[in-house]
Parts: sequence; structure tokens; C-alpha cells
Amino acid sequence: MDSTETQAATQKNDIAPRTVTLRNKIGYAMGDVGNNFLFDMGQLYLLNYFTDQVGLPSAAAGTVFLVAKIWDAFADMSVGTWIDNRTNISKRGKFRPFLLWAGIPLGLLLIANFTTPNFSVTGKLIWAYLAYMLFGTCYSISNVPFGSMIPTMTRNSQERSELASWRQAGSNLGLMLATIGFMPIVNLLPNEQTGYTVAVVVFAALGVICQWISYANIKENYSAPAKQKVNKKDLKAAFKSLLKNKPLITLSIVNLFTFSAFNLKLAVQVYYCKYILKDTAAISWLGFFSIGMVFVSVFLTPILTKRIDKKYVYMLGCAIWAIADILGFFMADNTFLFVFFTSIAYLATALPAPSTGPSFPTVWNMANGRPASVPKG
Repeated sequence: MDSTETQAATQKNDIAPRTVTLRNKIGYAMGDVGNNFLFDMGQLYLLNYFTDQVGLPSAAAGTVFLVAKIWDAFADMSVGTWIDNRTNISKRGKFRPFLLWAGIPLGLLLIANFTTPNFSVTGKLIWAYLAYMLFGTCYSISNVPFGSMIPTMTRNSQERSELASWRQAGSNLGLMLATIGFMPIVNLLPNEQTGYTVAVVVFAALGVICQWISYANIKENYSAPAKQKVNKKDLKAAFKSLLKNKPLITLSIVNLFTFSAFNLKLAVQVYYCKYILKDTAAISWLGFFSIGMVFVSVFLTPILTKRIDKKYVYMLGCAIWAIADILGFFMADNTFLFVFFTSIAYLATALPAPSTGPSFPTVWNMANGRPASVPKG
């Protein structure tokens, strides 16, 4: 597609009718609130549950996450291919039904991860691998079509951007509530193992309900674009082109390390609050103030990117993030200082990415030239 065709297609999207209501936008946001209630339990608390409640060796428990995440990468691709090739599409739409179908299995698999039977260490490890990998696969079946749904909800480019922003808001809200609410529930119960299980049941139920609310309040107004057939020669040429694209490879490596660092931090901060600060309530304070700083960044990012090149905004965010986390983990000896430095780190993380965690849309904007303040539709 040449530049003239691209411009014509863009203009066509800009003048397409608006088909999304406020109810649809709230419904779409609720879907990601539910996704985060379900997904963030594993990101935040499962490693601590494996080591402190189940009694798995830390290295073995960490390896469960490593293997499961590699599995997830292939699961995402496989699920995406399966969904793209679906031809028996009902009146519910191509993507929307997965919110309905995957909800209960996803909730039950999450609970299974936090209810390890009293097996031997080997048996517990096998259970951990199977439960977490099955959960990741089911989450892909739910989340991949959810993220692919926007083009079928509207053809208006502005509405697509608005839906992306509502989804980001729902994601932030889900992570904030999951971080704030989990440990208080745990602390209400007579022992931590029971507390973890009860808290997970609560958030699993809320997550499924949010997904069903989303299902009931969104609608696919258009059919998904027909999948273009690609021959092996074109596919091979495309892969060669990708391997020669040094900026894209660089950005991919950057995202690999930043996502790894962010997810590692989420798991480690639970241990830090529990064993260094000896204050599990600090986890809730972290959720309120740290994730709250992400919302602040939503207002700061467009201002900064209008005055400073996106590359330098990204570099500034990474530098502040690193310094703040180093000060927090190595210098903070009380809850106030740790929450303060971690909040600054979250703000810096989100400067290049006004969304949950280091998704860094500013990085990808450097590749495609799109303004950072405009989410991709």
C-alpha cells in the first residue's frame, strides 16, 4: 500500500460513523478490570505462595514462572492463529464470546494455583507447572480475542483511540484494587495459607463477574477483516526484513528487559515488605500510591512529548525508574520511604507508558512516528 492509499484509508477511518456508546466504553474497561483481577494474582502473589505456604524451593518456584512464560509466548501465537482462522461465527461475534466461555475455567484454574494439594515436593512442583501453564493458556484464550476486538467495535479512528484509553484505565484500576485489597483479606484469616486461598477466590469471582459485565455491555458492530492469504515466499521475505530491521530488534530487546525487570519487581516487593519492612500492610499502600502515580503520568506524558523528543522522554523515565528503585530497595528502612521511592519509580515507568507497567508505547512510537499522546487504535 503506497502513501496515497494509506492516507486515503486513514481519512476513511477518520470520517467513519461513531458506533460506540459510553456504556460500551465502560463495558470494555470492565473487561480489563476483570483480566487484571485474574492475571495479577499470579504476577503479584503466586511466587510468595509457592515458597512461603507450599514450601517449594525458591529456585524451583522461579523456574515454574520461567517455563510457564515461555509456554505462554507460544500459546499466544497459537491462540491468535486459531481465532483468526475461525469461520463458524455466531451472532455474538468473532471475539466477544470468549469473555463468556473462558471466564469460569479461568477463575477455577486461578484458584487451583493457590490450592496446592499436600503432595511431596515433586508432586507439588508438577501441580504448579500444570496449573500455571493451563492458567496461562486459558488466559490467552480470554485475553487475545479481547485485545483484538476494537476494530470490530468501530471503524472510527478516534473511537478506537478512546477505547484503548478506557482499556488502559480499566487495567490500571484492576491492578490497583488487586494490590490494595489482597493482603487485608489474607490478614483477616487465622493463617496465611487459608488467607491466600480465600483472597484468591474473592478476586477470581470478581474477575469472572467483571468479564461477564463486559460481555453484556460491548458489541461487535463490524465483521473482522478477512484474513489475507500469504504464500511461503512472501512470509520468508517478511521474516528476513524483520531480522534486518535493527531499530525494531533493539526495541524488542528493550521491552524484553523492561518487562522482565518490572515483573521481577512486582514479585520481590512482596518479600521486601514481609521480611525487610515486616509490614504486609505496606503492599496495600504501594498499590494505592504507586498505581495512582500512573494516572498522574497520563497528564504528564503528552506535555513532555510535545517539548522533548520521545526517545529522551523514554530515557529520562528509565533513568528515574532505576534510581528510585535502587534507593527504595537499598536505602529505605521504613514503609514511608519505600512507598515514596516506589511511587516515584512507577511514575517514571509510566512516563513512557501511561498504562499498566512498562508497556512503553513511546518506544514503539519511535518506530512508527505516531504521537505518544495518541494510543494506537
